[in-house]
Amino acid sequence: MEGVTRLANPSSVVEWNIDKHYLGELAAAGVHVVPTTYLEPGAPDDEVERAVRHDGEVVVKPTVSAGSKDTTRHAPDDWTSAAANAAALLRAGRPVMVQPYLDSVDRDGETGMVFFDGRFSHAFCKGQLLHTGAAPADGLFAEERISSRTPDADELELAAAVLDAATNRLGVDRLLYARVDAIRDAEGRPTLLELELVEPSFFLETDEDAPRRVAAVISDAASAAAAARTRSEPH
Repeated sequence: MEGVTRLANPSSVVEWNIDKHYLGELAAAGVHVVPTTYLEPGAPDDEVERAVRHDGEVVVKPTVSAGSKDTTRHAPDDWTSAAANAAALLRAGRPVMVQPYLDSVDRDGETGMVFFDGRFSHAFCKGQLLHTGAAPADGLFAEERISSRTPDADELELAAAVLDAATNRLGVDRLLYARVDAIRDAEGRPTLLELELVEPSFFLETDEDAPRRVAAVISDAASAAAAARTRSEPH
């Protein structure tokens, strides 16, 4: 695509963001991220077992996925099925991530913060998606419950830190579109769950002015690209 057109979020951004190994890189950069253990295809059974044994509930999911597809939540005493689900993904050649389940989502949901051209646009609340012991979603994605939300100051501070770390890592000044999904940990601290740079869901319906903002940003980006193309053409 980059050979024939200009991508506002370049292919390097897309490639980096579609694999949730990026969470480990952001954690190493100092971002407060949900603790994540990664398992690679070929991992021995004892490594898988150690990864899924927790005092609390755990979430098992592939590192490349969307919409909670192939993602499962397991009770503390159900490590056998957690290990089995992880092993099945690994046998299919799919790297796996294991995270503690933060139960604040059952009460408060996630806070998704949407940014256009590096500027905060709006936020939404995503309700609980996973249920203990339930099978993975068998459609393209798990059904979501979305509502409007005003983010707290500390959530916006987390989002700013996430975007700073991501743009530094990727070597870009800003991102045309970004969505920071946060959840509170056991101490009440906002924690990065996911950074979405290729996610198509803007949830514009949660803010009446959001469609105008995104349209303006896309229009400006298109105009800038057209102007750059005109300047580069021979006269």
